[in-house]
Amino acid sequence: MLDGPTLERLLYVWEFFSNFAEYFELASFKVEELHGALSFKAGQVFDIPAALEGEPDWEDYISNKSVTETGFGLLNTLHLAAVEQFFKDIRETADHAQAAQDKESADFSEDQLLNAVVKYFEKGSGEEHHWTELVRIIFKSKRFTIHPLTPELRTLCDEKLSVCMPETYTEALTYQEKLSVLEALVDGVHDLGSFKAFLNQRMEERSSYNKQKMDIYVEIKNLEARKQELVKEHQDSNVLSN
Repeated sequence: MLDGPTLERLLYVWEFFSNFAEYFELASFKVEELHGALSFKAGQVFDIPAALEGEPDWEDYISNKSVTETGFGLLNTLHLAAVEQFFKDIRETADHAQAAQDKESADFSEDQLLNAVVKYFEKGSGEEHHWTELVRIIFKSKRFTIHPLTPELRTLCDEKLSVCMPETYTEALTYQEKLSVLEALVDGVHDLGSFKAFLNQRMEERSSYNKQKMDIYVEIKNLEARKQELVKEHQDSNVLSN
């Protein structure tokens, strides 16, 4: 059973990815699946439940196993989707790299490193096998609003993300730590240029849609008014003819 603050954090992450699934190019998923993903431990998929008497309840086992495995895949999907958006932001600003030369040399070196990492993974080198390290690099980068890191995230970067791979991630981090990583990624995405552009586009589309609705409404009202005029003209014509 989740306590109130943890449930609130879980809903925050789920609602963000769900509301902006189009931006992340994600399929819809349930909050129960996200909870299953964060609760997942590698060994539990292979543990056959012991029945109190006789055979295990295979229907219940298969159902739980399916939710668990779906959750495990969901962790990879969400982190990769977030990483891709940070990479997109880096790609879109790469053309301005020369303008960054007047910054401090350390900052420029960091930009060069990030650009090199992005270019490397553009060649199909398998982000899905390295997203834990990519998340750590994003957290450490000063160009994103995740920086400066909280003490918790700093510890996670130095002691856990630096030594684990996606296949060991579920065992290496606790539920709360995995939730903290997703929360930080969500917070960072809020300030990405591509996300702001997406929000602006959505607002423009919504404004255009609302304007179309209003135009249609006005046209319907005009047609109704014209209909009333024609009816009145027809009635007046009948009166005169009589």
